[in-house]
Amino acid sequence: RTGYFFTNAVLGTLSSKLHERLRSRNEPADSFSNKLINSKIISGMIAEVALTHEQDYECIAEGKYRRPYDMYSRNRQNSPLYFGQQTAKFVNEAIGT
Repeated sequence: RTGYFFTNAVLGTLSSKLHERLRSRNEPADSFSNKLINSKIISGMIAEVALTHEQDYECIAEGKYRRPYDMYSRNRQNSPLYFGQQTAKFVNEAIGT
């Protein structure tokens, strides 16, 4: 699950960067996509996601709320066709932002 979202973030960022490079040769050095490439920022994002997941699992174990529906094995998110479509939608939206 985390890998899927992280992969979408990377694909969206790279697609947006490629789109902008094809449209313009002048990209500010401090642009969001250039900052995202920095390994400290990426590792910080992964750490934040891991801590969020840990907190969610603790709350689920304590009965504060139920597991998300996509944690069960029988749902449409396990279909390669479905997550391919969702990834394509995300990348198209990322290019526009």
